[in-house]
Amino acid sequence: SSGINAEYGGMQFDGNLGSSFSAPVGMWFHYCVTWSSASNMQRIYYNGAQVGVAAMPAGSTLTPGGVATMGNRRDIHSYYPFGGKISKFNIFSKEMSGDEVKAMSDAGVCSSIEKDRFGDVRSLTWEYILDQPKTGNVVAQDVGTCADQEMKDEIERLQKELDDAKKALEDYKAACEEAKDSLRDELNSTRAAAAEREGQLEKEIDSLKEQLAEAVKEQCPGEGIWAVPEKAIGKKVNKRQLKKWKKAGETDLVRYLSAWKGARLTKKIAKYIECFETV
Repeated sequence: SSGINAEYGGMQFDGNLGSSFSAPVGMWFHYCVTWSSASNMQRIYYNGAQVGVAAMPAGSTLTPGGVATMGNRRDIHSYYPFGGKISKFNIFSKEMSGDEVKAMSDAGVCSSIEKDRFGDVRSLTWEYILDQPKTGNVVAQDVGTCADQEMKDEIERLQKELDDAKKALEDYKAACEEAKDSLRDELNSTRAAAAEREGQLEKEIDSLKEQLAEAVKEQCPGEGIWAVPEKAIGKKVNKRQLKKWKKAGETDLVRYLSAWKGARLTKKIAKYIECFETV
């Protein structure tokens, strides 16, 4: 069908608008007629594009209680049967906008946009029509193109997943290269810092070696001048012991050990006294 010429409750839709377009045989097309008593304008859309418009008489209304027939006329021309396929015929309770009509057309014959998006304003639904009695050579059929469309949609979905995976892989490769460059720069920086630190440590080691050599030279400047007698090792330096040494004529013992009162003489203390307190 390429147009509409039907009476609803005594209101005649302008049949002349049917000549505004022609539909190719054997191909699905979207056809929509809109009208409201508020706008008093009838518009016809073909594949989402408005192809005709006509003013309706002011105050036009749809009389309830009529009978809707699909596929033929119930008036004097009952011999005009419809030859073709119809799918997703719906009547809505509001005047659909051009954008809404285009959205339904663009969604395609295999979509459920009428139910999903405009379900709250569907007065006569395609699902209800399918359940009604049928006469003549009316046969319910599956829309063959939907299987192809589903396959196409699945292919498009898989292709999108593949494209997304490829992009994710490219992004991962780019991130890996960036990380590699960053690690390379960090490694070079670490190597440079290590080399610099190694140089500093070598200088510090040389300095410590020099200090050690000086310390070795100066570790016992007083050696040989006076040594704590072996008999004094292990003795505790106190007032009583100092008196004994003094009485015995051990003047050096009294001289060098008086400062160590309260200490018990060990070989280390004796060495220290010999090296640093007899100079």
